Amino acid sequence: RAVDWHHVPATRLQRGTAASDEIDAHLTAAIAAARYPIHELRARRLATALALAEADYPAAAEHARRAIDAAERQLGRERAPQRIAEASALLLQAQLAAFEPLRRAGDAQGAAAVVAAARATLPEHPDVIAFAAQLALAERAEALRSEAAAGGAARLPDDDAQAMAIDAQLEAARTTHPEHAGLWLAQAEWDRARGRVLAALRAFRRVQQHDPWHIDGWLGAARLLRENG
Repeated sequence: RAVDWHHVPATRLQRGTAASDEIDAHLTAAIAAARYPIHELRARRLATALALAEADYPAAAEHARRAIDAAERQLGRERAPQRIAEASALLLQAQLAAFEPLRRAGDAQGAAAVVAAARATLPEHPDVIAFAAQLALAERAEALRSEAAAGGAARLPDDDAQAMAIDAQLEAARTTHPEHAGLWLAQAEWDRARGRVLAALRAFRRVQQHDPWHIDGWLGAARLLRENG
């Protein structure tokens, strides 16, 4: 029954033939009817995407957390090596998919926790590298705001040691994932934080090129241009 409830909104989302309230009702029914964690996981992932599209970030974050819970329960059920590997991959996907909704909902600790968990499984994954870079910058940005309020510098120095180390990590990751929008976004934001306007703008344009629907690629470029007149 849960599979049926999930299939209807998934198909209609692809076709664009249903209102969000109708899709949400089907997903709620799919979650309630789920007999196995994998069925709840699939419904939660769709519900997360729908909530993100509607900018309902608290709901998206909650669905993302529940998706991770379901993935963990599914992994706990498996005994055969191949099934364990498949369930582990689903858990990793759920963790990576949770970063954005948690961050947008203001749950910095939750976002950091899912990145740490994903890094423990697959540290070289481009999403893990990109998300870790964004988290590191968010921590520095908070400190910069405090310093600026006290009359200090509002930007990182061009030769900031942490920034240069992250530059190297991002560049290395882009050698194997040159079209990964998240890696380019992290690079753009670190360049922007150091006042590297042209470099940041080029990186934002790479985000737009590789993922035209990535809203931060457009908003980041707009903020950069506004800041620089």
